[in-house]
Amino acid sequence: MVAVTRARLRLLLGAALLVAAALLLVPGSASAASCATAASPGGDWPVYGRDLANTRVQPREKLISPADAPFLTPSWVFSTQKAGGEGDITGTPIVSGGCVYVGTSRSWVFALNADTGDVVWKAKLPYGGTVYGSVALGKARAKPRRCATRRGARRRAKKSARRRGARRR
Repeated sequence: MVAVTRARLRLLLGAALLVAAALLLVPGSASAASCATAASPGGDWPVYGRDLANTRVQPREKLISPADAPFLTPSWVFSTQKAGGEGDITGTPIVSGGCVYVGTSRSWVFALNADTGDVVWKAKLPYGGTVYGSVALGKARAKPRRCATRRGARRRAKKSARRRGARRR
């Protein structure tokens, strides 16, 4: 099992809460774009690294060989400014349920149709928050077994030494 630090856990859960809050801030609209309906051939990528273990593996995606490179073209492009927002996208986009989710360095979160790049919704984060990493989606709850910090390691080592010392007496 991969050790999850408290900082990384806070980052993942905080980003998930930001996306959930942004979903609540978006008013419904009949003319708004929706997420893609066809299932993505590569599957969902709901958090940075694809899963909480950060495997970065997409088993259902087809391989692209060097011979394919000259024939690749963008399916769509996205500009935060043209979409009515601002800021740079510095994190890995998240893909889930036919939508691509990104956050910007200037407090915006966008949901885009994965097939067309059309904006499904956008929201400005409250209190001037920023997103300098990837947003996260999902119901996954991670609870670290042990804190993977030097302080936590020292504390465990001292506790273990006390136990060993008590057994010798």
